Amino acid sequence: MELARQPLRSLREIRRRASETARAAGRQHLVVAPAPDVHTARGVHLAAEAGLVNVTVIGRSDAIERGMEAAGFAATQYRAAGVESDRDAVLRAARFAEETDDVLILPGAISVPDFFRALFARVSGFRRREEFLSLIGVMQRTDPPGLFLVSDVGLVPDPTVEQGIAIIENAVLLARILGRETVRVGLLAFEDDPTVQSPTTIAESLISKYFLEKGDPSVCVEGPIRLDRALRAKAIPCLPIERIEQGPADVLIANNIHVGNSTYKAMVTLCGMESAPVVIGGRAPIALPSSSESAENILNSLALSVIVRRSRLFNLRYGQAAGVRS
Repeated sequence: MELARQPLRSLREIRRRASETARAAGRQHLVVAPAPDVHTARGVHLAAEAGLVNVTVIGRSDAIERGMEAAGFAATQYRAAGVESDRDAVLRAARFAEETDDVLILPGAISVPDFFRALFARVSGFRRREEFLSLIGVMQRTDPPGLFLVSDVGLVPDPTVEQGIAIIENAVLLARILGRETVRVGLLAFEDDPTVQSPTTIAESLISKYFLEKGDPSVCVEGPIRLDRALRAKAIPCLPIERIEQGPADVLIANNIHVGNSTYKAMVTLCGMESAPVVIGGRAPIALPSSSESAENILNSLALSVIVRRSRLFNLRYGQAAGVRS
């Protein structure tokens, strides 16, 4: 059963909600492919110890045993499936997601491009043609206290207008899963007005116009908008909207992967912010922490993935109603 609650306002609340969800509906099935390094395995161990997931690791048998043992796993605490190559491990994980409702995926010791090249291969069956995947970082701020989202922070290199719209739609879906009834979105740029000298600002103005004409009274998309302005107390919406209270952006959208990834990693590494990155848009959520993430942030990412996978909104969007518990 999906638990109806107040909006989640901290990563601690996300972890608590994930624990409640696991107690109510059972642990999720986490598939790690290929074998993880010790650091990633420690984050997985935290999630297993918290009762969130049952763990299956796919990869070379010697690498699985070495990494999991170093992270504190006993041999009885996870399942291992031996394959010869990293690509075969990812393809096996994709089949798990296709065949089983309650699957989460976490990349092991593999580069992000190699992981997604295998996952998106036609033979994997993971992504339907109409689906669009993007990476969203859920961040915890202190002033004002709460959560905000940043996207795309590591998956879509140079989004077109259409892809920018899809990135926002994925982020809005995640914001709603976290309990936001209204969502304020800021499209980041170096200035606040579109100019022909900057094609990015023109594209962002077209995206803003699309959402304005779409007429969803619970979503406001402002852009182009500078980062410092997007975070001001009454930044969005610029003009009052009946259903949407003025405030800082709930969602920050970067105009390309370089801006998004650098912004996200600066928040994590330079500012020490807690985070929970997740990829949504396919058959199963993918926890995708960067190499700079702490074990605690890996736990956050897995806890968020648990909430997403059990969400009625996620399952309705991606046609997997069998994954909804009632």
